[in-house]
Amino acid sequence: MASLSDSERVLFRDLIRGQDRELSVCWRMSWASEAASARVLVSTEQLQELQSFIDDYKTHNVRIVRLCERICATALVHVEMKLYELHHLVAQVQACRFTAMAQLIRNYNKIFKRLRSLFEGFKNPTRAVREHSSI
Repeated sequence: MASLSDSERVLFRDLIRGQDRELSVCWRMSWASEAASARVLVSTEQLQELQSFIDDYKTHNVRIVRLCERICATALVHVEMKLYELHHLVAQVQACRFTAMAQLIRNYNKIFKRLRSLFEGFKNPTRAVREHSSI
C-alpha cells in the first residue's frame, strides 16, 4: 500500500478504511479468546487480498500505458517510395489501413478488458484478485 501515490490513495480510500476498521476491532478484543485469533486471521487474509489487488492495479496501469504507446505508434498508412499505378496505390493504402485498424481494435479491446477487471475489482476486491489470473 506504500507504493500508492496520493491520487491513488483517494481511489483506494474506502477499501483501506474498511481494513483499518477491521484491524481496530481486532486490537480491542481479548487475545485470550479464539474469536480474536480467528478474526485476526481473517483480517490478515483480507489485507493480503487488498495488497494483491493493489499490485494488480499497478500492473494493469503499466500494461495499459504500454498498450496506449502501441496505439500511438501504429502507422495508419505505409507506402513504399516507388511509382504506383493508382489502383495499386489504393489497394496498398486499403491493406495498410485494414491491418492498422485490426491492430488498433485488438489493443483497445485489451485496454477495455483491463479497465473492466479493475472496475469489477473496486466493486468486489476479493473476487477481482481471484479473476485477475484469467487476463
